[in-house]
Amino acid sequence: AAKAMLDELLRRGPSLQQELSARTAALAASINAHAKALGVPVEIRHFASVWKTFITADTTHSDLLFYALRERGIHIYDGFPCFMTAAHGDAECEAIVDAFAGAMDEMREGGFLPSSAAAQ
Repeated sequence: AAKAMLDELLRRGPSLQQELSARTAALAASINAHAKALGVPVEIRHFASVWKTFITADTTHSDLLFYALRERGIHIYDGFPCFMTAAHGDAECEAIVDAFAGAMDEMREGGFLPSSAAAQ
């Protein structure tokens, strides 16, 4: 398995990391745009292909976001980083963005995430 991975890295070259970094940046930008539009304190921060969810305000029930994501088929642990891989295509990224958008909206509507006055 290790040799196969090294062979794949050699075959794909630097473009693999560049593609993963670009895909991660696009995912983060899309989720962050949804959060901003809703006015909720959720932010995705990333570096290369690593990304992590941050709740940027002191909220009592923010951990429910991760349960709402699981309910939508996206399993992310609160406080742990996520990694974009070559297996994440457009459909997977779209599913992640849709799950975040739905979960954030549901939590905002239910009063579990505060919303800025500007977004209401």
